[in-house]
Amino acid sequence: MIEVIIFTLIGYPIFYVGAQNVFGIRFTRKILPYVIVIGGTCAIQCIFHPSWGDPIIDLIIFSCDMLGMLLLAEKDKWKAFFLFPVLYFLTTIMNLLMSYGEAALLGIEQNDVRMSFALTLIIEPFALLVYLIVGFVARKINLQGAKLNFGQYVFQIAAVICFFIQVGLMQGFAEGDPLVWQYKQWFIIATIVTSILFFGLMILQQFILAQKYTLERDNENYRKFLEQQEQYVNLVIRADEKKRKMHHDMRAHITALSYLSEKGDLEAIKAYLKEMEHGIKQFQVEKFTGIYAVDAIISEWHQRIKEKDIEWQWSGELTDAEEYTVYDLCVIFSNVLSNAYEAAVKCSEGGYVHLKCATMEKQIVIDIVNSCVDQIISNEKPSTSKEDKASHGFGLQNVEDVVKKYNGTIEYDRQKECFRLSIVM
Repeated sequence: MIEVIIFTLIGYPIFYVGAQNVFGIRFTRKILPYVIVIGGTCAIQCIFHPSWGDPIIDLIIFSCDMLGMLLLAEKDKWKAFFLFPVLYFLTTIMNLLMSYGEAALLGIEQNDVRMSFALTLIIEPFALLVYLIVGFVARKINLQGAKLNFGQYVFQIAAVICFFIQVGLMQGFAEGDPLVWQYKQWFIIATIVTSILFFGLMILQQFILAQKYTLERDNENYRKFLEQQEQYVNLVIRADEKKRKMHHDMRAHITALSYLSEKGDLEAIKAYLKEMEHGIKQFQVEKFTGIYAVDAIISEWHQRIKEKDIEWQWSGELTDAEEYTVYDLCVIFSNVLSNAYEAAVKCSEGGYVHLKCATMEKQIVIDIVNSCVDQIISNEKPSTSKEDKASHGFGLQNVEDVVKKYNGTIEYDRQKECFRLSIVM
């Protein structure tokens, strides 16, 4: 009976630490519920101990453990209740692995380890150690507990049950269990079926993860598109404000020009008109590609580049680009100009951005060359120079995704203090 109580007292912390560190379940801090649940479980285990192994008795004990999780959970009570089978099977598989490892180290049979109280007691804390490490790593990288919806929960249950059945049947064959050998054909069929199901679930999981990655990438693209639209709206607002200011000050401008004309100061008039022209053009959307939304993006970066005294050259237009969405073109020009600007502005002197684009036989050709401080010579995609690698570095990847969408090609050429990006799609 003492052994039963000890294993019960060890088992509960393992399950609760696992539930908290892996799935983010929070449990009550009140002492009384633990006394009731753990004390009641110990009593039930002691009562049914002689009948361990009976399916009905094992189901009753298992249900009591699940109920204990439900009673002690502070929040997400039903989540804790239904996740218990996942934790139970995972913990059992880890303990089984450790028992075989311990048997191999000691040169004995695994059944000898299982029948020894002392040897079994040694391997019990292994699962607890694993869950503690998971919790430590999760806190270090600020990772929240895993959250499963109903479909993901069914997936996890099916996967661990399949794996548990496979391990159990292999254990039965290894130990020469009479029941397993008597119905070995059926057990072999069950093993094959669960193996197929398990690997099928693994493949399904890969499809789910791939879809999740695609959705995250699309979400990032849409976020950047919204940022570009915000830039465009701000550009329009500033242009409208500038026009209204110019209109408001027009009487003063006319008075000033009349005064200068009366004095015959032609140079002063030219300077005054040039200043007015600069003020009018400062926030205007210049024509580059002929596509207004794209030109708004290019105008924004053009203005930033000029403000930093970086040399700017532009040539070309997009006259036959109907099959390409404005959104995709905005993604390309916004990202390539952003990267070119950031690279050129780091150059102490001689910074430049040269951009060419054209349409030939319904294909778009974009070529951008900019100065940089990078001394690496390579034809590979450059990585982000920002410290937060996880939150940056999507720009060129987004461009590659758009190019791939139209079955195009993208080439990188990094020479000494010069970077070229060429797109054909």
